[in-house]
Amino acid sequence: MPALRPSLPAIPPYLSALLFYSFIILLIEMADSVMAYVAPIFLENGVKNSFYMGIILSSSSVVGLFCDAIFPSVFRAKQHLFFLWNTVILALLFPAIFLFFPQQVPEFVLAMAIWGIYYEFLVFSKAYFIEAFIKMDRHALAWGILNTFRSLTMFAVPLFVPFLLDQGVAQPLMVTFSLLFLSLFCIVVFNRIFPTRKREVVQEVVTKK
Repeated sequence: MPALRPSLPAIPPYLSALLFYSFIILLIEMADSVMAYVAPIFLENGVKNSFYMGIILSSSSVVGLFCDAIFPSVFRAKQHLFFLWNTVILALLFPAIFLFFPQQVPEFVLAMAIWGIYYEFLVFSKAYFIEAFIKMDRHALAWGILNTFRSLTMFAVPLFVPFLLDQGVAQPLMVTFSLLFLSLFCIVVFNRIFPTRKREVVQEVVTKK
């Protein structure tokens, strides 16, 4: 009689959802990291002034602070997918402005504002996902996995972006679009496999992780 092979333990549903969601975040944050390399190049070529360039870059943080103040009350009853869809849409608009709009200060300010709003949607999506899919005693694990995937982007992107920039500034933008469209496809698949769950509506401001 052949020996029975021990069966591998099944991956818990919450962990499957977390890993799939983390992969989507990986794609989005890789696109974001690529743009973090490319955006200053466009600004430098268009503004040609380090002081004004710094002001334009910092404007995204000002917009982000404003979003931090209003999002918890305006979008209190929304689910994580609402934030995730809007995250990707805004992330697509960011490189589109550099690619299709005139390279002038108003367009740069608009791009930075979109970047600031995008980042807040991403932060809230993560927080609302964890609240909906992960039990309280596993929140630290969930944030740890999400941050591990983020660290992967910070390691991987500097390895290939310089090569893309050698091909011209349009190449990184094309890679950004590809990553974001792939993330859109993954969101559709995720929603079919893991239907949206109701989350407890919270009053406090979701802090950045």
